[in-house]
Amino acid sequence: ADEIVNAFGNDVAMYTGAVSAAAATKNKSDFMAGKKHILVATMAKGGTGLSLHDTVGDRPTTQLNINLPWKATGVDQVAARGWWVRL
Repeated sequence: ADEIVNAFGNDVAMYTGAVSAAAATKNKSDFMAGKKHILVATMAKGGTGLSLHDTVGDRPTTQLNINLPWKATGVDQVAARGWWVRL
């Protein structure tokens, strides 16, 4: 995460255990509102239920998974965080 922040600076929103719950919530809101263009989220912090879905259709995103869980159900959870498309 530090390397991503070093490369992109203020355009990075952190959603990891390195920030408080309140800061993580604000960072996710900033990302979803387009104020930040990169969101770094860990599997441990996101757990199940972290949704990065574009429910309006005006915020296309790309998700890069640097590391994946060992169990298939965990891979499904992580992979599906950003793939919902509004039809």
